[in-house]
Amino acid sequence: MITLSKHFIENWRARVGNEPSPELVQGIMQYGVIVLKPRVLMTPEGKPFKQLGIYWDPELQVIVKIDEFKGRAVSVLAPKNGRGK
Repeated sequence: MITLSKHFIENWRARVGNEPSPELVQGIMQYGVIVLKPRVLMTPEGKPFKQLGIYWDPELQVIVKIDEFKGRAVSVLAPKNGRGK
């Protein structure tokens, strides 16, 4: 099960306007559009770094970033983040 970081919860409240739940985020991951798969990549120097998973829910109009290596939702973007209308 996914846990929600404090940063994620605060930004969800501010940007989406309600209370997030781990079950909702799990549903976005399961049924949403995969924008970027999580994986471990290597730098040119041979050091590994983690790429977060990014998922889009067109119905909720949110994009979530998930650290699947730690099982934690870390960031959310919503229309309130955009510029203009």
